[in-house]
Amino acid sequence: MTTRQRARQGWRRTVPAQLSEERSARLRGLMEDPDTWVLRHAWDAYLLDGDPGRLIDPAELTKDHLVASLEWLRQQRHPLYRALEGGHRAPEGWLESLPLHRRLVELLHR
Repeated sequence: MTTRQRARQGWRRTVPAQLSEERSARLRGLMEDPDTWVLRHAWDAYLLDGDPGRLIDPAELTKDHLVASLEWLRQQRHPLYRALEGGHRAPEGWLESLPLHRRLVELLHR
């Protein structure tokens, strides 16, 4: 199963509708750890194998990457919620409460 969907300008990462427990744990770990992130080119591979060598410190991201990462999280808020919490729609403030989201916002506004 791929976690990418065809977009007009190439491929973009998405949160799959169905995740194994192992992949769900990796995704949860990313969202709960403010000190790790995965770039787009490593997204599928990280969810598949969990190789920590694919992780980066969000502090290494450029402002453009920070903006893009936050926008992606906003676009994927409901799929993230479904994958991690089992609900249909993310409640107001759920995404913003995640440690990773808070860290990305903090880094962007430095």
